[in-house]
Amino acid sequence: MMGSNHTNHSKSTTNQHAAAAAKNAGLPSLEALKVLTDALEAKDSYTRAHCKSVAHVAVLVARHLGWQGEDLDCLRYAALLHDVGKIGIPDSILQKPAPLLPAEYEIIQRHAQIGSDLINRITSLSCIAPIILHHHERFDGYGYPHGLRGEEIPLASRILAVVDALDAMTSPRPYRAPLSLADAMHELHRGAGSQFDPAVVSLLSQVLDETVLDGAVPAAAVERRAA
Repeated sequence: MMGSNHTNHSKSTTNQHAAAAAKNAGLPSLEALKVLTDALEAKDSYTRAHCKSVAHVAVLVARHLGWQGEDLDCLRYAALLHDVGKIGIPDSILQKPAPLLPAEYEIIQRHAQIGSDLINRITSLSCIAPIILHHHERFDGYGYPHGLRGEEIPLASRILAVVDALDAMTSPRPYRAPLSLADAMHELHRGAGSQFDPAVVSLLSQVLDETVLDGAVPAAAVERRAA
């Protein structure tokens, strides 16, 4: 899991960023964010840790694009909460120690819409609802929930899609071993132009090449990459 070796540092950094975002962008208090993330952890501890990792790396990518202020804050909040809709997914599917069946996969796909609907009920978080809704769209138009393609997909959602996939592939799951960072990046490049925005994949590769991520990717993956 990205950031698993730096839990306390990551929690402190997340809290500091969240407080700054709330102050600068008129977003909700840290307490409101904590309620949502605690609810997510109660449902699935892996998902909360995954969201923190995705938020860290997504912000690094966005900063390379020159994002700052409210745009950056909204992306950070969206990344932290992008899987909050999994609260509405049955535990038997969410925690299944094996690959999902097609019918189960259709159910888990609903989490993007569930999450967006939930966040839309919080006025001060409305800016992140579309980002959450579309983070599983594909660049070629074959994603969900609306089949958007290319630049129809919000750029923040395209960033989340790439970073989300990186973290998922490099994290151990009960039904498979994690990929090395190099292998995960190979898969992202292979999906560039179909599943992923190729510009975002290239930018993430640049970020990984230029930045010491201080635990933002799995230590084992970094070691394999450096070998």
